[in-house]
Amino acid sequence: MNPLKFLQAILLAEIVSGAVWLPARAAEARHVEANRLSENAAVRIDGDLREPAWQRAEVLRAISFPWSKRAAPATEFRAVGDAERLYFAFKPAATKPDFHVPSAFADWRTPGLLPAPADAFQTRGVVLVPEDLSLADWPERAAKAGLTTVGLHHGASPKAVVDFIESPAGRDFLAKCARLGVQVEYELHAMRELLPRALFATEPALFRMNDQGERTPDANLCVHSPRALEVVASNALRLARRLRPTTGRYFFWGDDGQPWCRCPQCREFSDSDQALLLNNHLMGALRKFDPRAQLAHLAYANTLAPPKRVKPEPGVFLEFAPIHRQYDLPFAQQTGPEARDVPKSLEENLRVFPADTAQALEYWLDVSRFSRWKRPAVKLPWRRDVVEADAQTYARLGLRHLTTFAVWIDADYVKRFGEPDAIQEYGQTLRQQAAVVLENAHVRYTVSSDGRNLKSPSSCSGVLACISAPMPAC
Repeated sequence: MNPLKFLQAILLAEIVSGAVWLPARAAEARHVEANRLSENAAVRIDGDLREPAWQRAEVLRAISFPWSKRAAPATEFRAVGDAERLYFAFKPAATKPDFHVPSAFADWRTPGLLPAPADAFQTRGVVLVPEDLSLADWPERAAKAGLTTVGLHHGASPKAVVDFIESPAGRDFLAKCARLGVQVEYELHAMRELLPRALFATEPALFRMNDQGERTPDANLCVHSPRALEVVASNALRLARRLRPTTGRYFFWGDDGQPWCRCPQCREFSDSDQALLLNNHLMGALRKFDPRAQLAHLAYANTLAPPKRVKPEPGVFLEFAPIHRQYDLPFAQQTGPEARDVPKSLEENLRVFPADTAQALEYWLDVSRFSRWKRPAVKLPWRRDVVEADAQTYARLGLRHLTTFAVWIDADYVKRFGEPDAIQEYGQTLRQQAAVVLENAHVRYTVSSDGRNLKSPSSCSGVLACISAPMPAC
């Protein structure tokens, strides 16, 4: 996509709305019928103005900026329309026109210049534990909701996921997903099995050192131990062969919220840096096994802060999991001194990791979290308005991958609380989410989820209540 052409389209929306003054309004009124498309007329969005509809349209050239004494660049403007759409085009005389805008518009932000081509989010997922598949039609529910991906997780043991996948029920689950076009991934706190704790008796140097200077097998590993890295990589490859994601994205997380090493070599590296050191090592091993492999760096709990000393190798992507945030308030509004896992943490991580591969791992549907991980489960406090606002925030930051835990939405949950309509609403929200592509304090322009319509919603303070026009060919 050519950003210049896209920005030209945005400026034309302002021209049409009246933010840029076009004189001779009476003359325009006389030509309304001439600029209206006939029933059989067709306009292709290809930048070519040789079609009869464009040739018949009046050409406006007297364009000025009411906020400036400076002359507007020489520009030809045409607009044609029908009962449903407004098409507009303009041709500046200069190759790189100098559009002068007032200081009131100097704070335009362009979070992603590139609107999503089909859906705002490439990944629209849920993460379950094997026990949730007591609700045997989960794949059908996911497909019906327009979700793309189901991730399997276990709070303590990757082996439990392996045992399920290799069982008849697991094979049936995979077959259903394949038939329905639903991708399958495995999101795992894996370190206790990638570095078996039994090795501590004979090789304690593989394990982390605590703050008291003692080696301990309680969690994670020493990332400056070549032998530890070798063992972890070897076992990660064995696990990858048994749990091979259909997307090529692997998730081998550290132990859940547990500290990393404090040995003399490691202590200068934060927990986030140590996790990324391990990710980078595993990435090299995985690429030899699966050339398309990508590996998640989990920003969560003690690794939420961005790495500062280590940079991600190609293929390592960010997974941001704000477990401590509030779910009765949109994420973007959680900025006070008492707020935890705030948007600033994500923004700081996006200075280290690419936004287009980053994934947010949310808890919008996580019954286990809202139940404080204790049975019996409570009813999900579903807030579609919060999810809609959060999805817009993530889109504005450039994320294309969203998923949420949906743990404990199982057969027992449906029996006790009835149909979980939140699954369908969640999928609809992510599919309909427009990608915000240009905004300031006055106006926000968005591109619709099909990537074709440019809109300035009436909720903005712009001069036009709503303008809807197909995007130019860029």
